[in-house]
Amino acid sequence: MKIPALFSLLLLGGLALGSCNSDDETQTKPTGLVGTWSLNKLECYCPSGTPTPVESITFDAAGNVTEYHNGQVERTGTYQLSTGSTSCATNADLVTFSWATQTPAASYSIVNDVLVIDQGLCFDAPRKTYGRVVTRQSK
Repeated sequence: MKIPALFSLLLLGGLALGSCNSDDETQTKPTGLVGTWSLNKLECYCPSGTPTPVESITFDAAGNVTEYHNGQVERTGTYQLSTGSTSCATNADLVTFSWATQTPAASYSIVNDVLVIDQGLCFDAPRKTYGRVVTRQSK
């Protein structure tokens, strides 16, 4: 009779301790496209030795997008998300920028805070790889 009571006590104690969490676990990590992204890699059919530009892009939840070059606003506009196909990708997640004139939709993917926007590398258009910029919020 003492063993089941002891087991129950240990089980309840384990559940109580297991339900505790740290401050790190309560912080929400951004997901999806919304946020700021910094360009890490540029793939294109550019002259050899072309440096990766200092570029970032910010998407908000209202569908607005701002592109920065060397810390200065380069252009602003809107974006729309959809799924479909481009000349270089089929059944892909697509992003359409209001400023794009030659390539209306680009395929994109997000894996582990890495955003890849392919504007059509198979036809000499750039493919850009960005890393998510994480900003810490004060409590």
